[in-house]
Amino acid sequence: MHLLARIGDDLYPSLALEALRAATGQAVVAVRSDAVGVEALAMPGLAIPTDRHGRIWLRYGLPAPERTISAGDVLAGRVGTDRLQGRIALLGLSAAGLADVRATPILDGMTGIAVQAQVLETILAGEWLVRPDFAGALEATLIAALGLVLALTIPLLGPWWSLVLALVAVASTVAGSWFSYTRMGLLIDIAYPALATAVLYTLLTALSLLREQAARRQMRTVFAHYLAPELVEQLAREPERLRIGGETREMTVMFTDLRGFTSISEEFISEPEALTRLLNRYFTAMTDRILEARGTIGKYMGDGIMAFWNAPLPDPDHARHACAAALELLDGARKLNAKLQADALADGSRYVPAEIGVGLNTGICIVGNLGSEHRISYSAIGDPVNLAARIEAQSRLYDVPIVIGEATRAQAPEFATLELDLIRVKGKGEPSRIYTLFGDARTAGHESFNRLASAHAAMLAAYRDQDWIGARRQLAAARACDGRLANLYALYAARIDAFERAPPGPNWDGVYVAETK
Repeated sequence: MHLLARIGDDLYPSLALEALRAATGQAVVAVRSDAVGVEALAMPGLAIPTDRHGRIWLRYGLPAPERTISAGDVLAGRVGTDRLQGRIALLGLSAAGLADVRATPILDGMTGIAVQAQVLETILAGEWLVRPDFAGALEATLIAALGLVLALTIPLLGPWWSLVLALVAVASTVAGSWFSYTRMGLLIDIAYPALATAVLYTLLTALSLLREQAARRQMRTVFAHYLAPELVEQLAREPERLRIGGETREMTVMFTDLRGFTSISEEFISEPEALTRLLNRYFTAMTDRILEARGTIGKYMGDGIMAFWNAPLPDPDHARHACAAALELLDGARKLNAKLQADALADGSRYVPAEIGVGLNTGICIVGNLGSEHRISYSAIGDPVNLAARIEAQSRLYDVPIVIGEATRAQAPEFATLELDLIRVKGKGEPSRIYTLFGDARTAGHESFNRLASAHAAMLAAYRDQDWIGARRQLAAARACDGRLANLYALYAARIDAFERAPPGPNWDGVYVAETK
C-alpha cells in the first residue's frame, strides 16, 4: 500500500498515515530519502520503513466483525462511547455497488476502508513485512539454479526422476519462503522460480523426448537395413544395448558367395537389367533368411553377403542361429531356383540356377560403426572375420555348400557336421580345422548319417596315419553312404594317389596348405 502520493510537486499522505498523524498529534511526517527513492517515513518515536516508492507490505488478516460499527447505529445513539474512546475510527463505505471493494491476497472482496485499517494495524503493531533488496537477485538465482539442475539431470535421470527432483526443489523453495515470511517477515517471491521450473521442466522434457524420438527414428532407419523388424523395435526400446563407436564381442560371422558369378555375368553381359533382377531376387531371398534367424547384415559385396550374430543385440545362441541360417540359405536357394526356372519357362528366358557357398566362423571380433566422416556402416572386423571369408572360399575346393570353423561347431554340437580337413589358409600361420554343415539336429540323429560320419572319420584317421590302403577302403565305404560328397571323396582319392607315389614323410602333420583365399 502507498503511504504517500505525489500530485504535481507536492506529497500527500494516505488516509491511514494522516489518521495516524492526527491521532498522535504530530504536525508533520518526515520523509527520509536517498538517491534511489524513499527510505522511511518518520514521526517522533516512530519510523515506518518503506520501499523506494513509499509503500509498505501488509500482513493481511481477515476482517473482525466485532471491530466494525455501523454508522447508522452511531447516529441512532446505539453505540456507547466506550466503544470509540481512545481509538482511531475510519469512516468509509461498504456497499459493493459504490466500487470501494478491493481484492487482497486472502480475500476477494475487502472494502477499501478495511484495507486502510490493516495499514494502521501493521504500523501500530510494528509487524513489518520487508521485501529485501537482494530478493530479486535471489529469485533470479533460484530460477537459474533450478534451470541448470534440470538441464543436467533430465538427460541423465530421465523425465520421471527429474520430475521428482523438480518437485522436491520447488517444495524446498516454498518451505524456505514460508519460513522467511512467518519467522523473519521477509518476502521472497517463489512464484516466478516455481513457474520457471515448471516451464523449464516441460520444455526440457519435451526436447528430451523429441531427441529420443528422433534418435529412435534414426536407429530404425539405420538398422532396418541390417536387422529383422522385431529386432529393430527391440533396439529402439532398449538403445542402451547399442554402444556406438565399437566394442569387443564373441560373434559368429557368415560370408556367402554366388558361385559361378563371373560366368553368369558373362552370359548376361548384353542384359544388365536381367542380371540386376537376378541379383536383387537372390539378395532378397538370402537376406530374408538371415534376418529371420536373428542375424545382422554387415554388407553386400558384389555377389556376396557378410552377416553376423550377437550384435548389436546380444544373442547367446549366435552359433546355433548362424548354423540354422546357413541351412535356411540352402533351402532359400532351392526355392529361388524353382521360381527362376518357372519364370524362364514362362517367358522363354535363360534359366541360370543360383548356387551358393557359405562360410561360418566364431571368435572375438570388434563391432561398431566403421567408416569415414562421409560414410559409415555397422560392421565387424578381426581375425575371426577374415578366417570366415577364407573358410567360405574353401567351399569351392571341397565342393560342399557350407563350411564352418571349429569354434562354431563346438558351440553348435547338435548339428550334423563332418570334418573336411585341417588346413592352413592363406595369410594365417596356425592351421584351422574345418567342417561341412551337413544338416540340423534331426539329420544328426539319422542312422544313415551316423554310418556316413563313422566311415568318414575312419577315412580321415587312416589318411593322416598315412595308411593309404585303409584310407581308400574307408573312402569307398563313405562314398557308398551318400553320393552328395562324391567330389569331396574324389579330391581325397587324388591326394591318396599322389601320396602313394610321393609319401609326405614321417613329419607330415596332415595339414593342407590352401593356395587361394
